[in-house]
Amino acid sequence: QDLIEIGRQEGRQEGLQEGLGMLRATSLRLLQEKFGEVPEAVVVRIEEISSAKELEALLVQVLRVVSIDDLFE
Repeated sequence: QDLIEIGRQEGRQEGLQEGLGMLRATSLRLLQEKFGEVPEAVVVRIEEISSAKELEALLVQVLRVVSIDDLFE
């Protein structure tokens, strides 16, 4: 049973990482569509976010800001 539980935990972790990757990619795509080229500093900052809650909030922020400079304010 220990091996089964380890497998489940690994599967959940992989799923979480995939979900975070999708949220990051969606955020970057929306920024690109809205503002054009996304500065490398913004890309790096988004890639450093490791919380689904923070990335979901970022998606809403992308819709609200009128300038990419306002994204993290």
